[in-house]
Amino acid sequence: LYGEILFNIKDGVIYPNILVYDKPWYRDAAITGMVLELTNNTSIIEKWINIIENIYDYQNKGTKETDNLGELLYLASLTKNRNTKLINNIQKE
Repeated sequence: LYGEILFNIKDGVIYPNILVYDKPWYRDAAITGMVLELTNNTSIIEKWINIIENIYDYQNKGTKETDNLGELLYLASLTKNRNTKLINNIQKE
């Protein structure tokens, strides 16, 4: 399972499956973040987390899924230099 998680990280961005999806899903990113946190490997995705701008990934038929907010807050907690713009946007939402 750990190998599959690492396989689906491309250029520091987490995908549900790099062979099928062309955009990351925040749900899968949060789950991967948990695994990387437990294995002390969050540095692999830290750069990507710090450049996320959209608070919704629009993966469910283009809708704003409220769980994206919590998933992103968790991901932001994994970084040393918090993406304050992202956090502020989530709080406003």
